[in-house]
Amino acid sequence: MSDERAMTYVRENAVELIAQGKITDECWNCRQRVGADGFDAERHGCIEVDGKTYVGVTCEGYHRVTWR
Repeated sequence: MSDERAMTYVRENAVELIAQGKITDECWNCRQRVGADGFDAERHGCIEVDGKTYVGVTCEGYHRVTWR
């Protein structure tokens, strides 16, 4: 799954993915939290759901929706 397709999937299924714990406010790869010093939101493909920001798909090429 390409990052673009994965990101579309994340956007369309965000509520379910949050409930499953597959997207959180911490990157599973680099362990950086949204809003932490040096956190690069663009690199992490962040999305906002109900006013809270979650890490989306990409960090150094890893896909968040397919790893668990």
